[in-house]
Amino acid sequence: MDLHTAIEKSLSKLTIKQPKVLIAVSGGPDSIALLYACVKLGLDINAAHANFMLRDSESFADENFVKSVCKKLKVPLHVKHFNLNDLKKQQNNSNTQSLARNVRYDWFNQLVNEFNFDYIFTAHHQNDQVETIIHRLIRGAGVTGLMGIKFQNEKIVRPILSVTKQLILDYLTINKIDYQIDSSNLKNNYTRNTLRNIILPKLKEINNNADLHLLQLASVAADTHELIVHFISQHPDIISNQNDKVVINKIALAGFPFYHLIYYHILQPRNFLHNQVTEICSEHINQNAKWTSTTHTCYYNRGHFIIEPLTLNQPIEISVNEFPATFSIGAYTYHLNIVSNVNFNINNTSGFVLSFDHLTLPLQLRQKKDGDKIKLSGINGNKKVSDLLIDLKCSPIEKKEVIIIESAGNVVAVLPYRISELVYTSEKTKKLLSISINKTA
Repeated sequence: MDLHTAIEKSLSKLTIKQPKVLIAVSGGPDSIALLYACVKLGLDINAAHANFMLRDSESFADENFVKSVCKKLKVPLHVKHFNLNDLKKQQNNSNTQSLARNVRYDWFNQLVNEFNFDYIFTAHHQNDQVETIIHRLIRGAGVTGLMGIKFQNEKIVRPILSVTKQLILDYLTINKIDYQIDSSNLKNNYTRNTLRNIILPKLKEINNNADLHLLQLASVAADTHELIVHFISQHPDIISNQNDKVVINKIALAGFPFYHLIYYHILQPRNFLHNQVTEICSEHINQNAKWTSTTHTCYYNRGHFIIEPLTLNQPIEISVNEFPATFSIGAYTYHLNIVSNVNFNINNTSGFVLSFDHLTLPLQLRQKKDGDKIKLSGINGNKKVSDLLIDLKCSPIEKKEVIIIESAGNVVAVLPYRISELVYTSEKTKKLLSISINKTA
């Protein structure tokens, strides 16, 4: 399938048949190929270029290149500069990639509202899909996560998702189209780059069709997801969902051989851990048993599981003894994982890195309590957590959303702000606990 055919096939799936489209254009090969192809097909398009100013002169070279291409193709262009270093401080978000993604899409949506675009086209392709599946697989994704990137998510459309990177490069070569190279993509500073540059080539050495098999896995996951969604829709007497409160008839659901898939489908997106889901799936459950994730609570009463959202006023107390683990609490999502100190670059981590050697499992994640103290570098003795939050000028809501990590009775982290001197790393540290932080709201 060539690029034009792939885009035309994608257009046929859309509700609006002659759409006004905003194309995200970085200047790299994928977005430039998409831009040229859409012009060739005569679509009604504008382009949008976000300059994050992270690569000094190279960032502005990309911007100027996109401007020249759009001028040549007579495509209206929207450009915006983002100072990510300032935004990191303002939003307490140290994850460069997630912050850039969030502000970029916020801006795209502003343009959609201002200029009445029907869709936003992005240049995600088949290789991106494979990388996403690997990334989610190693982070413990369930059926929904293994489906990979969606072709369409509301107004965001990925018209060349079925196209390989090589086909895109061939299209550019045949049509003698220039493009920019982002030098940061060649460095393995981020997980995505490591997957692309190291892991996937190694997998293809083992099996040259590894990428195709991963895409087949995504297809099976999508079919399984549809089966689960259909089952739930056909059995409101077994599973009901009203205002995000889910009620499950345990006895009735146990009569179906794939009942555990239903539990995972419902519980995993609500941040319940693997061991919690396993317990909930077990045959014998004590009356009034209760499980709490970072966002929801699940309790058992008279043959039914009731799952409902937590509020900030409800206590959060989570025991963590398996990794990786992901939690969404208030405005933040935390991803905890154990990594080796060998060849691990702490400077490339968005968040905190603790010495796992100095931690005792299980870790306790909870809200702050009166009298909590933490040992900080440069301070004699311990500092009250309440005083720390005052020093940081935290608002009342931010104080409510603070999460304490406790190990063997000691406060080792006040998230998302500080970690204790007790868990600082050194050259002798063997294992690390990496905590990545992403501001989600």
